[in-house]
Amino acid sequence: MSSESSAARDRVEVGAFFGFLAGLVVFGLVVLWTFLTRSGPDKSPLQAVTVLHAWHILLYVVGGAVLGYLWPIRRTAAGRWGLWFLATATGAVSVNSVTYGPLWNWSLTEWGHYSLMAILFTPVFAWPHRR
Repeated sequence: MSSESSAARDRVEVGAFFGFLAGLVVFGLVVLWTFLTRSGPDKSPLQAVTVLHAWHILLYVVGGAVLGYLWPIRRTAAGRWGLWFLATATGAVSVNSVTYGPLWNWSLTEWGHYSLMAILFTPVFAWPHRR
């Protein structure tokens, strides 16, 4: 096995691991948020929210693995912005699912909100910072 393919495999594994950790953090925040804000007759069932966002952990693992695989493209501005867009789009799924429910139930308007969030938040993270 060449060292290049070994390095790519390592990047994927590390990305998947940190994606898993990010997914766990977001899962905890979503469950806490849902628990604290549930009130009234339209309260969302905690079990349904928990199951939905537990599946999002898999999304974060896959997103992290893809980011790890594509990590070498970060050396260009377009590559760096593309990686940040991918990361932001992954996180936006969790944010929008808290508001709109499962993504397979989203209307066209809700998909528009998701796209707008992913696009507008990318520069927040990708803009080059002077050290």
